[in-house]
Amino acid sequence: VHSGSIQPFDYISFACILSVPNILLCCTSIKSESFPLPINQLIKLLSEYSLGIFCINGIVSQIFLSFGEKLFSQSSFNFLEILIIKVTGLIVLLFISLTISILLKNLGLKRVVC
Repeated sequence: VHSGSIQPFDYISFACILSVPNILLCCTSIKSESFPLPINQLIKLLSEYSLGIFCINGIVSQIFLSFGEKLFSQSSFNFLEILIIKVTGLIVLLFISLTISILLKNLGLKRVVC
């Protein structure tokens, strides 16, 4: 901790922040019909490419981490700024992983990503 700010990649984990609501959702009985159609389609798309997203995510996240550490090595952020960076990074990382998975499927590597 430096003068009321914390380093951007040290003390916050997105999984820790959302673990309680996530556990609550896992323990409830939700059917796909209860979601609006766009959310239902998004869930189906993510579940179809979950293997590819899982595999590609690890590689792309290491690239993001490397660039982030070099870019922000001398920076200090408050909790809200770190949260915004993490959530934005998570969304971008998911989008890139999903896009690469779809591209690999279209190149004939369906067994690798689906």
